[in-house]
Amino acid sequence: MYKYKNKTKRIYLKHCYYFVTVKTFKNKRIFQNEIYAKIFLNTLLFLKQRGDFELSACVLLHNHFHLLLIPKKKNISEIMHDLKSYSAQKINNHRRSITTNQRRGILASPSHNNHKGEAGSLTSEVDENLKHVWQRSFYYHVIENDNENDFENHYEYIYNNPIKHGYVDNPNNWPYLIVDTKYHI
Repeated sequence: MYKYKNKTKRIYLKHCYYFVTVKTFKNKRIFQNEIYAKIFLNTLLFLKQRGDFELSACVLLHNHFHLLLIPKKKNISEIMHDLKSYSAQKINNHRRSITTNQRRGILASPSHNNHKGEAGSLTSEVDENLKHVWQRSFYYHVIENDNENDFENHYEYIYNNPIKHGYVDNPNNWPYLIVDTKYHI
C-alpha cells in the first residue's frame, strides 16, 4: 500500500526525453547560495559522467530546477533519487561544517562585523533553517519521440527560464544554465 493516497505510478520509457521539475522544500531559495548551487551542478555532472543519463538542458534557479534528459543506466525515479539525495547530503554536510566551525569560533564573516563564533555570521536565513533541501517528489513529462515541437518547447522553456524569473536579461549570463547547443539557440 502506498504511503500517499494519490501517488501516481511512474512511467519508465527507454530512449525518450523527460522534462523534469523539482522544487526545494517549502520553496526556500536555497540556491541563492553560490556554494550550494555549485554542489548541485557538480552532483548533476557527476551522475551524467557516470552514464546515468544524457543531458540536453538544465537550469537551476533559486528554488527549483528543470532538466531535459534521456535516462540511460537508470530510470527517472532512480536518477532523481540519486540527484536529490547526493546533493542534499553534500549541502547539509557543508552547512554542518560551517555551523561546527562557527561554534568553535573559527569562522567569522568580514562583511557582517560579527564577533568570532557569533551565530549566523556566515549563514543566511535560509542556511539557519535548512533541514530539508528538496520537496518529496518531482514532476515530469515524457516527450514523445515523434513530437519535435514538444522537445523544442521544453528546451526553450529551460533556456529562457532565468529571464522569465527576472534573474538576467540574457540566458547566457545565467551561471546555472547548461544547454547542449547541438539542438539550436
